[in-house]
Amino acid sequence: MSVKKSNAKTNVKLKEALGILGVLLITFGIIYVILLIPSCGKDKAPHKAKKEWAKVTDTETGITYVECPDGYGPTAIGDVVMECADPEREGKTLEFYEIAYTDTSKFIALKEAGGYTVYRAEDVAAPNIKSFNTGTAKLYMAGASVPIDYFYTAEAAGDDAEANGSKYINMITDAFNGSGVSSATGDWGDKNNYSIWLSSKEYAGLYYKVEFKIDENGAEYLYDRVTEKLVKAPKALVARIAA
Repeated sequence: MSVKKSNAKTNVKLKEALGILGVLLITFGIIYVILLIPSCGKDKAPHKAKKEWAKVTDTETGITYVECPDGYGPTAIGDVVMECADPEREGKTLEFYEIAYTDTSKFIALKEAGGYTVYRAEDVAAPNIKSFNTGTAKLYMAGASVPIDYFYTAEAAGDDAEANGSKYINMITDAFNGSGVSSATGDWGDKNNYSIWLSSKEYAGLYYKVEFKIDENGAEYLYDRVTEKLVKAPKALVARIAA
């Protein structure tokens, strides 16, 4: 065999080897990218927390959160931001979620069997029904998940004069200005019980719950779930709800 033919065969084999090596490198590159993409999309691991009674502390940020009354609730939930062992149930983990449109350094929500419990940072004041600055309100039948009526402030209603329900929102918030009543005239009836969820710009991720109740004697009341205050319901509001 001539030297030229031998070199030619060597060059062919070299090109084949380089071609195979190139294919392998491209294949490994594709596999690496595929494996990398999911990891890039993953959120950061939740912070570890320590819970004691009605308080929980983020061990990474040092922020301590306080459990809020069940009159507050999250309108929407995001990712898990913090977790810890449940001190009351061995082997169980508590998960705390971010609340949509809300700074996690101020409010978070604990997932529980019946829903979510809001926690606020210790240095954050919990809004009362006045400071909440209600912009809209939704009326629900007791236990329902779809509202049956809406009340809007003039700002929220915009040019739609018919949608302006400012007077009803004012009736609800103003009703709690006084001392209220110590109790209803009788047991609560089984019918005509509603929940009113208040919302606002300042606390866009939260709702503030008020209940409308009628006792067995036909007396109508509003009950603030946050303060546990009971007041007589304004007649005009009763007429709107019962319409």
